[in-house]
Amino acid sequence: MATKNVLTGAQVFTFRGMELHGYLTRFSDSRKWDMVAHRVPKRDGARVENMGRGPLRMSGSLVFVGAKWLDNFKKFVALLDENPKGTLVHPLYGQMQAACEGFDRGAVDIAKATDEIEVEVVFVEDQFDAATSDQETPPVGDAKQGVDNGVTAMQVATAAFVAAPAVATAVADLVASASTFANDTMQGAIDLTVNPARDSQLDEVAEDTGALTAALLDEASATRPADVYDAIAATEYVYSACLQLNEAAIASRPPVIRYTVPATMNIATLAAFLYGEKALERIPDLLNLNRIPNPGAIPGGTVVLLPSV
Repeated sequence: MATKNVLTGAQVFTFRGMELHGYLTRFSDSRKWDMVAHRVPKRDGARVENMGRGPLRMSGSLVFVGAKWLDNFKKFVALLDENPKGTLVHPLYGQMQAACEGFDRGAVDIAKATDEIEVEVVFVEDQFDAATSDQETPPVGDAKQGVDNGVTAMQVATAAFVAAPAVATAVADLVASASTFANDTMQGAIDLTVNPARDSQLDEVAEDTGALTAALLDEASATRPADVYDAIAATEYVYSACLQLNEAAIASRPPVIRYTVPATMNIATLAAFLYGEKALERIPDLLNLNRIPNPGAIPGGTVVLLPSV
């Protein structure tokens, strides 16, 4: 039941090559950013961090009607049974990779004696957005300098409390973990490589931040409690700066491209086929960018994401 596009400027709605625009009677979108509020004890307000946009969710109603209602509906069902993931052309946002969660409440009104079925479907964006705002994410060099400046400011803010052994140890640990993460991340951005220890290094910075915060709170009974909270704020900033550096490093990576694996092969063979002498360096990239259930046997026909350079 093909119908004329009545939305001015909109694109024809399709999924995996099947035109669904004529069956679409209503749709609504959910497009939200994930925000995290970082709090500091005894301080009003928070530092809100943008963790990135979540996947676009499109909910819609499809109505299959007319003499061929059942054939067209079965064609749609077969399409999903074959593969619920593929290229979606959204009426407003255009082409994207998406996954269909299926349909719900398939309704047939027998009392009306009409050849008609209405189903509620949900499509979820299945891709990473390569576009990043320069205003949101600073260049890697600037972000790395932010970590270095944060470490220095933290050392100054905690200087009055390092006489306590627990504080001194915690400061040294945070300086070491934050500096290691910053240096390795910066080098990876220069070499266009992925640091496989990045996540564990960030976790270590988070743990050291918590340990130093706890040690400083133990000193909160001192005569200068305000200084303790300033030191805690400076400590929290170091971790925040590391998170910004991580985002900047990710944003500096080149856009990804899609590649179809020609035949069943393991991850090492695929990397060697694509990158030659740099195969071992690129395996972490392949694993980070893709959900590969069995790296030892990637089936032929599998579409994987690759850095463009």
